[in-house]
Amino acid sequence: MARTGGQWGAFECLGAPAMMRGSIAIPLGLAGPPAACSGRPGRIDVFVAGHSGELLHTWSNGGDWSPFESLGAPTVRIAETQQPLPLSGPLAACSCGIDRIGVFIRGPLGDLQLKWWDGKHWSEFASLGWPQVLDEIYPAVTVAVPLAGPPAACSWGPGRMDVFARGPDGDLLHKRWDGRVWGPFECLGMPTARDPEPRCIPFTGAVTACTWGANRVDVFARALDENLYHAWWDGSWDHD
Repeated sequence: MARTGGQWGAFECLGAPAMMRGSIAIPLGLAGPPAACSGRPGRIDVFVAGHSGELLHTWSNGGDWSPFESLGAPTVRIAETQQPLPLSGPLAACSCGIDRIGVFIRGPLGDLQLKWWDGKHWSEFASLGWPQVLDEIYPAVTVAVPLAGPPAACSWGPGRMDVFARGPDGDLLHKRWDGRVWGPFECLGMPTARDPEPRCIPFTGAVTACTWGANRVDVFARALDENLYHAWWDGSWDHD
């Protein structure tokens, strides 16, 4: 469904990937929710997981939609070879400049993974790592822990990407690209309640994020008490 001018258009079926058997196309269907972004004026790119676990992509420049193309799947090294692993959960997409698109997934091993379009070529899936926590037995040592939920991503300006996901303790995690390097995961915490003693309320659902101006990011998530919570960045982090 698209909005042009002052009204919404009708729903338009964009179809599904298909497998050819001779001259017959057999629809395969989709395996997860889509993510979309725009890398230039008049252009929309849509990404979704296919039933065989690969990342699928379709796009429109204002006219017809392209056929679905496969962008592959993440891989893991097993016995000296790279083996594909299916996508795990929903994905996120954002653009941080003209023809610059990042697609983010929670990898099969719980890490944050990125696939990148530079205007000419798609990169392979690359791991951006795991959150790090202090080891319970050896507190001076940090250990990697998997993400507990799918990522959300947005960009408030050229060369900038902010990615959010739920951590294993129900906290909100944040990772950012400043145009040169990826920063480490940082913990933005979780809501607190006083009834009568202070207690933490872990997040339980997926996170969503958006931006409406330079240096501004808004993040929304559902917590265990089934309320919607909001945090925002305007030079520093704050929350309702």
